[in-house]
Amino acid sequence: MTTESSFKSVSFGRLTTIFAGIMLLFLSLTAMQTWDKLNREFDRKVINQMEASLDQVIMQTSDEAFAYARFNELIAAARKHGVNSLTLQEMVIECCERYKLPVKLFFYHNRQLVRSFFADKSDLKLFGPLLQAMASEGEDFIQAQRQFHQMLLDHFGPGHRLELMKITRNLMKRYRVKDNDQFYYWRDMDDGLGVFFIATQPPAFLERFASIYEKSEIYGAGNPATKEWIPPRDLTADQTAAAFIKAGLSGQNHTIASDHIWYFVTDETGAVWCRVLNFAESENQRPRWALFILMAATALCLTTLLIYLGSLTGYKPGTSVCNWLDSLSIKYRVLGLFAMASIFPVIFTVLIGATSLADRGEVIENAIISESIAAIEPLEKMVNVKIAQSEQLGHDLRKALLTKPGSEELFNHYLKKNSLPRLLSRFEVRDSDCKTLFSTDDREVHGVVEAMDIFSRIAIKLHSPARMGQSINRVSPAEIVSEAVLSTDEVGLASIIRQRGRQWIFRVGTFPTSWYWDAYPEIASGPAFLCVTTQVQILYQQQVLEELEKQAHRSDSINMAIEINNQYADFKLVPERSDIDNLELLAAALASQRSGRVVNRMTSIAGRPFWLVAKAEKQVGTHVFLHLISQQERLSTLNPLKWRLAAGGLMALIVSLLGAMLVSRLVVQPVQDLGAGIRAIRERNHDYRTPVRRDDEFGALALAFNKVIGELKELEYGKVVQESLLPSAPIIPAGYDIAFFNTSATDLAGDYHDTIQLDDGRLAIILGDVTGHGISAALAMAMAKATVNHNGNSGAKYPQPLMDSLNALFNKELKPRHKFMTLVTIVIDPATGKLEVDNAGQSYPRFFCAQEKCASDIAIPSMPLGAMKKRRPKIETRMMQSNDAVILYTDGIIECSDKTGEMFGYDRFNSLFDRLMNERVPAAEALKQMM
Repeated sequence: MTTESSFKSVSFGRLTTIFAGIMLLFLSLTAMQTWDKLNREFDRKVINQMEASLDQVIMQTSDEAFAYARFNELIAAARKHGVNSLTLQEMVIECCERYKLPVKLFFYHNRQLVRSFFADKSDLKLFGPLLQAMASEGEDFIQAQRQFHQMLLDHFGPGHRLELMKITRNLMKRYRVKDNDQFYYWRDMDDGLGVFFIATQPPAFLERFASIYEKSEIYGAGNPATKEWIPPRDLTADQTAAAFIKAGLSGQNHTIASDHIWYFVTDETGAVWCRVLNFAESENQRPRWALFILMAATALCLTTLLIYLGSLTGYKPGTSVCNWLDSLSIKYRVLGLFAMASIFPVIFTVLIGATSLADRGEVIENAIISESIAAIEPLEKMVNVKIAQSEQLGHDLRKALLTKPGSEELFNHYLKKNSLPRLLSRFEVRDSDCKTLFSTDDREVHGVVEAMDIFSRIAIKLHSPARMGQSINRVSPAEIVSEAVLSTDEVGLASIIRQRGRQWIFRVGTFPTSWYWDAYPEIASGPAFLCVTTQVQILYQQQVLEELEKQAHRSDSINMAIEINNQYADFKLVPERSDIDNLELLAAALASQRSGRVVNRMTSIAGRPFWLVAKAEKQVGTHVFLHLISQQERLSTLNPLKWRLAAGGLMALIVSLLGAMLVSRLVVQPVQDLGAGIRAIRERNHDYRTPVRRDDEFGALALAFNKVIGELKELEYGKVVQESLLPSAPIIPAGYDIAFFNTSATDLAGDYHDTIQLDDGRLAIILGDVTGHGISAALAMAMAKATVNHNGNSGAKYPQPLMDSLNALFNKELKPRHKFMTLVTIVIDPATGKLEVDNAGQSYPRFFCAQEKCASDIAIPSMPLGAMKKRRPKIETRMMQSNDAVILYTDGIIECSDKTGEMFGYDRFNSLFDRLMNERVPAAEALKQMM
């Protein structure tokens, strides 16, 4: 690589490749980060979608929802076709045979039993008048509760008093008979239709699943305890079990096995649901645009690196690309530099800002669960307020009994004061003989009466022994045993009997119960013992309903609840909203209750997207809470950032455009004007004038260009005059071939050639070259031409006398101006072929001998004309034979460069001349090829 080409590739070309490489590297890193983020987001979305798709499966196959769906189908058929229709009968048979759900069904009209399925006489005796009994009030209800107490106990077991069954209206109630879960559901509708359904032996989990999803391609189920599995279609039970074990070992709910993605949900009973997705199909949906950008940017980055290294080491295409970039006009260079300095940074600023915006959105989405749990937490903890109010109720009643007798009115008054419901709240007062002064309990139906007899006696004996009198010495066997139990710390009841005047929380069955008791050692007569009992789930149920009704007006952050637990399921959301898909939310709530996990879903309300978080409440264990957050509300917090980003990008773009306009006006436009001036000079357009736009350096250049263009015309005239001094064609004697070629690097030059026919028959050929260019060289050439003309065509004056006279002239006139002229004169006798050569510093003529087929220089070492006052001539003589040749030339052809920048040189000149002469190429054609 030459020094010139190396210099050209140093600045703009290499700078451009370096900058492009850096930008492409940055783009590659950004694309890599984006690709990784897209992959993680895609995987998360796939898992979330698989998990969410299981909600409906769980809802349709969990025992309470499974029975509830069958019951609702039967109710719909009864309402549409009638209770005596064949359609209803067929659906009952389908319920038993297809869904493996044995049932007892009782249909009522205006609470009168009109039809039953699979009922015996004892069933009819109980369920015939049951709905009427539950609709009764006051004393009628008390009598009905006593009447049905034993029958309900026989059918459903303990905890199924009429008052308890009454509050289960529209609820799927679970109860146990001989360690088997069963369900009942009753409903009294406004159109007069009433139902009481019993699922006597619900099918096992896998039977329920098989009845709905046995041939599903994407869903499966299993029971790891029994190693029974129902795999998705085209997969085996062993593959399903292996995937479940693999997921468990990884500590996650999902895994990849058997060319499928698996997601598992397990509930507290050990039931397992699974969703599968073909791995290849999932991968086909993975977004790959960031990968394509990464690959393209990486390839281009490596390409620019290779180009840059190639430009440094001199290898193509590095040198070619950099040289091409360097060959661009200043206009494109300036625009390119401006783009590198402003536009690219603006683009990357926008890209980074957009990435930051996406990250902020992801942070907001990830914070939704924490925010939702924080919103649900007050709903979970507010039961503590009711528990505290319940304890205050006990304190208030104890104080009131000192002055007032126990009564229903007194109890209701203090219930209202403490904002507590009457439902299932109980109050009892006893005297020092443990006789009941007042009680809300019915001794015939409440099973705790006998236990309360014993506890109250032991409590009075312990805390108010003086009030018992002689009865303190009367002890029953049951009291002895109970006292021993209550005084034992190992059982945990010792603290209860020892600490009076406080509230205790028991979990009797599934739900907690609050119990307050106290004694009256400070008085001698009247009440000696009282106890107050409230059912925490009843308190909490009312509290949740009231609180959610207060929040019903919310539209962007919505709290909802559903009663689903191990004892009953309501399948109704509170507060009720017509714009919400209840089934979707119910399915998510049941999935949370079954799995014991907080679930996060996407849903929509009135066409608006919402995040949904469902969490099962643990303290009381009655509800599943749902919190919905509007995506628009939360993502709207990004709007200020979006506006700032958009405004920043727009401002940067505006500044870039204004900068481009400024650069264009200050630099690019003047450079274009100068470029037009250069074109005018090249095209010899003497009428063009460069606009002078400003009084700065560009203005000065424009004025200089205009001055030069104005002088071009005069130079054109000078060139015409100079060319007229040179012969248009050589004098060619017979038998000879003579041609000449002349071109100048400038308009005016000092090259001179001529042919003179001498009076003695010889022919003189002259070739000269004045040092320098321009007008001075042209004047020196004219002086030489005038001297030749002055000498005339006298043969006696050629070649030495002519050369001496020219030397004297140049020494006198041009040497003080440091101008000299190299000149060679040859005189040829056409008749004899004698060639005489006199040289004054000119390149040696080259003589070709056809007989020897080689050429040699006619070397005459000498000084240019004018360099010395007197020259020392030396005449060389040659004899030209047929096909011999001689060439005269100046150093201009030797110093010319080819397209690659390499100098032509003597070696190439000599070899080319020798080859052409050996080929006997005519003189004119030979000069054309050499030039």
